[in-house]
Amino acid sequence: MTREKEIAQKIYAIVGPKDNIETVTHCMTRLRLHLVKDADLDELKAIPGVLGVNQNGDELQIVLGPGKVIRVADAFAALLDGNEAPTPNDSKEMPAFLASKGRWGTAKPSMKPFGKKTPRRQKPFCAKWRPSSCPLFRALWAAVF
Repeated sequence: MTREKEIAQKIYAIVGPKDNIETVTHCMTRLRLHLVKDADLDELKAIPGVLGVNQNGDELQIVLGPGKVIRVADAFAALLDGNEAPTPNDSKEMPAFLASKGRWGTAKPSMKPFGKKTPRRQKPFCAKWRPSSCPLFRALWAAVF
């Protein structure tokens, strides 16, 4: 059993049966649940792998972190459907960028490595504070002369 599947099972055990869960979505870092009845936030925070829990109106947000939330959301959706949660070795169920040989894939050939930036030419001080460029200095200039 993978760690993400264990996290999904523990979350499912706390938030209740399938009837208590209205919708399940995720963003880049959070699993977002709309529940009929509220869940115990302290129990959710105690799950290893859960970075935080937020209650935003009627939406429960479980902070898992980037990358991990996709696998936990897939395992959670599989639990709701009554199916076995996908494993990381199952390339048919996993997104292509996660199932590839390298974790983050290979770099694009068009990407350039970081190099030296060309230095910007500094403007002289008098060019920045020229009286004709600032209304306050124009007023002071007119008062002097």
